[in-house]
Amino acid sequence: MAFAFFRVCSGDAESADALNRFLAGNSIIRVERNFHADRADGYWSFCIEYRPRQKANSMRKGERERIDYRETLSPAEFEVYAKLRDVRKEISEREGVPLFAVAVNDQLAEMAKRRVSSKAGLREVVDFGEARIRKYGREFLRVLGTPEELSLLESELVQAEEVTGGSGTVVQGVEHATEDKGRSQRNRELFESE
Repeated sequence: MAFAFFRVCSGDAESADALNRFLAGNSIIRVERNFHADRADGYWSFCIEYRPRQKANSMRKGERERIDYRETLSPAEFEVYAKLRDVRKEISEREGVPLFAVAVNDQLAEMAKRRVSSKAGLREVVDFGEARIRKYGREFLRVLGTPEELSLLESELVQAEEVTGGSGTVVQGVEHATEDKGRSQRNRELFESE
C-alpha cells in the first residue's frame, strides 16, 4: 500500500486534472478529503491510499488484477473476511454453484470492512441484491453480527418466512404482508362459501 497527497484549489483545473489522472491510473483503496477555508478561495486536500496498477502487458488478456486482501484489510477485518470466504465455500458446495455466484471477493471484503450487521447493510454492498440476501444473507450475517443482532435478525426472518409461507417472496413489511395474508384467507373463505 502507498499514499499520495493532493491539494486542489478552487478553479485550478491543472491540479484537478493531475488528481483525476492519478485516480484513473491506480487501484484506489481509500480516500480522505477535507475542505480548507483558510484562504479566500479555499482548497481541497486529499489523502489517497492506493496500490499501483500492474502494467497492461504484465497481465494476460481478460485477467483481472489480483488483490491481496491481507494488505488492504486490517488484521481484524481480514479474519472476518476469511470466515466469510469459508461460509461462501460451504454455500457454493451445498448449492452446487460457483463461488462468484454466491459472492465475489470484493463483496466479502466490503462486508468485512463495514462490519455489516443487518439486511439493510447487505443492501449497501455493491451488486449484492435481494435474491442473494434472501438466499445467503443469514449465513453471512451469522459471521458478521453480534449475538443480539443475530437474535433480532432470526426473529425477523422467521416472521417473514411465516408470512410468505417460505415462498421467498420479497416482503415490504411484515405487518403489511400479514394483512395481505389475512385478506387472502378471507377471500378464500368467501369463495368457498359461495
